[in-house]
Amino acid sequence: MSSYLKQFQRDNPMLPFVPEILESLIRRLMKIFIRKTVIDEADTAYSLIKIDLQKRENYLPHELVKLPTASKSSLSSLQASNTKKLKFEVECAALVKGTVEKLQEKSPLKYLFVRSLSSLLPKNMVESKNCTRKFEKVVDRLYTANHVSSKEADNAKLQVSWL
Repeated sequence: MSSYLKQFQRDNPMLPFVPEILESLIRRLMKIFIRKTVIDEADTAYSLIKIDLQKRENYLPHELVKLPTASKSSLSSLQASNTKKLKFEVECAALVKGTVEKLQEKSPLKYLFVRSLSSLLPKNMVESKNCTRKFEKVVDRLYTANHVSSKEADNAKLQVSWL
């Protein structure tokens, strides 16, 4: 996670990158303990943070939980009984689950404005079919918050309408 935090320690505006990177981080963590079908059904950032972690049927069977490499290495080097190793695995999975729960609870992805900021990335402007709609939501929000005038908002929308 430290690399995630370092990505945003810059003087440049990084907010447009937050939705995509945060979604990727949550997906990677969920793949450790959540069934692939559940994650695959969550095709948007918003649906991803709405996955119910209280439903046991969303979880992988214990033997299929994919611990991170460092955890596996620590586990294999332990001179402990199988019971203690199992307890270690369960605690690692619980730690990841707790992290994902906090990310879901506190995630800025809950907000349409934040999710719409990805429309400011040039890559998304070219590839995304709903980029113009997302960009318009960003501009509308900026207008509502008195950060841009109505003329500036309309000009901004006009400039991306060709996409």
